[in-house]
Amino acid sequence: MLACALQAQNAFTLRSDAQMVIAQSHTGVAGLNRMSWEHHFGPDLDLSVSSTLNSNDRIIPTNVQKLWHNGLVDINYRGTDFTVHADYRNTVFGASQLLGLYPTWDPLTSQKRLMQHQGTIAAEFDADFLQLGGFASGKILRYTPYTLDLDTFELVRQDNANATDVYTGAVIKVPIIKGLATHVAMDYKSGTFADNGEYDLNKLNAGLNADYKILGNASVSASFDWTKRTGAAISNGKTNLLRSTLRLRHRFSNSLAGYLLYINNSCLNDRMKNLRLMANYLRAQVQYSFPSDPTGGSYLLVGGKYSPENKADAYFVEGDYKVREKIYAGGSLNLQPDWQALISARLSYYYTPVNELHLQYSHRQYTPWNNSSLDFGANYLGVGTSFHW
Repeated sequence: MLACALQAQNAFTLRSDAQMVIAQSHTGVAGLNRMSWEHHFGPDLDLSVSSTLNSNDRIIPTNVQKLWHNGLVDINYRGTDFTVHADYRNTVFGASQLLGLYPTWDPLTSQKRLMQHQGTIAAEFDADFLQLGGFASGKILRYTPYTLDLDTFELVRQDNANATDVYTGAVIKVPIIKGLATHVAMDYKSGTFADNGEYDLNKLNAGLNADYKILGNASVSASFDWTKRTGAAISNGKTNLLRSTLRLRHRFSNSLAGYLLYINNSCLNDRMKNLRLMANYLRAQVQYSFPSDPTGGSYLLVGGKYSPENKADAYFVEGDYKVREKIYAGGSLNLQPDWQALISARLSYYYTPVNELHLQYSHRQYTPWNNSSLDFGANYLGVGTSFHW
């Protein structure tokens, strides 16, 4: 899809998609409608509003709701050396499926989500010798609980209830030398709907970050973070989380660029003994932009990721190509062994440089490694549009 920047005080975006879903035992429809509006009150103050409606007449493994609406109001203010951000998000759930939201502590209760409110305010101060940041966020989930009756083994509906979570955090970043900085951060989450604090979580984090340019067109960045976590949900063996990352980016030419990312997560118990490997993550990809298309909309991307501990290996390729004036053809392949395969094809017509109509087909085949009963496939055929004004 073409990338563009709208240099205007006001910007309106509309995206609509409608799909027919054809599966082994069911044929249905799915839809997406997203509207957003942005306004710039001069160079320092931005306001954006968005509304997203998703619908799907059948529940699939990646989507446990049939209908939901998400509304967002976001405001940002940029001063000389500080920024302030505030937002409010409202999500309304329709045709909700029963979920076990807290199976560890409350395995006999399931919930149907009704509505969620979430508000956040954050600020950051940035000076040459110091960076300070902090945030506070609250979330209220309205839901209907159902409790399992051990005599009849039926779920019995209860009165509607609220679950409120509060999040706060702060961070201090200090540069040591050029390209190298250290930071200390603290996050706190409180589930205020539970008196015994079983949903509370404290995190104390410290780490180093480095970022350097090498060989002219390449750069390397690395980080190491230690996070101490305390809470009822954290077992003793996972109290201390250690994360190391290494990213190498290189632009081979004006048309070819790529990067390599490695992440290691390990953990220690509360006495800083018994190191345990949690997971490795390795991702590599290269992207070629066809010189024949100066907009950058014609490209080919190839990559893969390796994550054996999480059984999340994947191989992917995607691209888009300008076959003639205003018409682009593209597609993608994403193969995740022992989980799923996704193939898609897309034909787009740009009736203006930033507005388009498209036809899209995709096939998703689920092959979960640990549950053969979920092995099934589905085809999606749809039309859609993206409109910018």
